[in-house]
Amino acid sequence: MGNEVSTSTDSKVAREVEYRRVPMIASPTNAAMDYAITTDGSAPPGYDEHTGDDTITVSKSILRPDTTFIIQHRQTGRIVTLVEGELRLCDGYSVLGGFHWHCVSKDRWLGFRNAVSGTYLGHNERRKLIATARHHQSHEFFMERLTTQGGYELLTGHGNELRSIAMGSDGTTIVESKGDGDLWDF
Repeated sequence: MGNEVSTSTDSKVAREVEYRRVPMIASPTNAAMDYAITTDGSAPPGYDEHTGDDTITVSKSILRPDTTFIIQHRQTGRIVTLVEGELRLCDGYSVLGGFHWHCVSKDRWLGFRNAVSGTYLGHNERRKLIATARHHQSHEFFMERLTTQGGYELLTGHGNELRSIAMGSDGTTIVESKGDGDLWDF
């Protein structure tokens, strides 16, 4: 009686687990599988990326609204995570933080709402990315650019210009950059 679970719950959990296949430790050398799941429990569209001479196929997700993602820094494999209210890049999946981001759209701008806190990725006046706002307005607007190297460049508006999103010099913060930014996988 105490261990019984309804069949509909079992099948929903099984679908989520099947589409959230992720490596035990995130790194650029691990073949990371599909990180995303849509709100109805189905897998979003994806693309295959062939890496190196070994022709290893790595499934990546296509960034789109109404889908929940794990955002990974392509070069280091670090994960965008909200830990104790602070946004940072973490090695692997931190049990102390929220690393699932629900992609939303407003006026054709993308936004990323943390699945645990309900706050949005945004930026402050010092060019640092934060996740404190409970609304999706101009400081929380992003657009993506799929690159020929694979992965996405994320851009945000700052005044009259677009700035790229990059890892900070300390390796854990995320900042705006006037120059080339970093690439991100979803």
